[in-house]
Amino acid sequence: MEHFFGFAMPGIPYGCGYAIVAVGLVLTYQATGVFNFAFGAQAYAAAFVFTYLTQIKGWSGFPAFVVSVVVLSPLIGLACDRVLFRRIGNSNTTAKLVISLSLLVGIPSLLPVIFGAQNLDATATIFPFFNPNTVYFYVFQQPVNGSYLATFTVTVVVLVALTALLRYTNLGLQMRGAVESRRLVQLDGVNSGGVVALAWAISSFMAGLAGVLLAPIYGAFQSDTYATLMVAAIAAAAWGLLRSIPIATGVAVLIG
Repeated sequence: MEHFFGFAMPGIPYGCGYAIVAVGLVLTYQATGVFNFAFGAQAYAAAFVFTYLTQIKGWSGFPAFVVSVVVLSPLIGLACDRVLFRRIGNSNTTAKLVISLSLLVGIPSLLPVIFGAQNLDATATIFPFFNPNTVYFYVFQQPVNGSYLATFTVTVVVLVALTALLRYTNLGLQMRGAVESRRLVQLDGVNSGGVVALAWAISSFMAGLAGVLLAPIYGAFQSDTYATLMVAAIAAAAWGLLRSIPIATGVAVLIG
């Protein structure tokens, strides 16, 4: 058992990041009908901007987090919705797939054009309430430090909140209905465009959150690592049949 946990414990932060992106994939697909391969690039963009602000510009962690995850990530999602995917019919899945793959490649290539070529290293954790250099307790003689606790805590809070939103609120019902027929949702007096835009903003926020959470764990700061993140998240979302958040979460953690 000790040998098992010795191999398994270091993978928990990765699994939590995979889970956040996998659930974002499920949310976007349920609410918009788009399987967004660009989430890996969106996670990388948030991590890039966060690291750029903290390492190059000397910002502290919290304002950099607000700019990169709370502001920038939802804006990228809204831009994808308004400029690209909203102009494509719900039945045209091929066009949606091609565009999302193009964004996966294009967004990381665009960042050096905007910010210039940067030599960025793995950044520090954004959550000061757990010190990443402190071991808080042991599980089968395996140390659990602040990075583990911060990643796990944030993942649990976000996923519980999202599950409650989708299952127990009218907004969650409207999101699920919008993908079946936006016209019928509108006939029921609901602003389907606003519902879909909100789904894009929330899922993109989650992609950015996963990117910043994983940035101090990955070590080398490269876009390829975030493309690998998408592979694991897609596998977890597929196991959940693009519907079940608990299954996608559990499989993502196991993959990690």
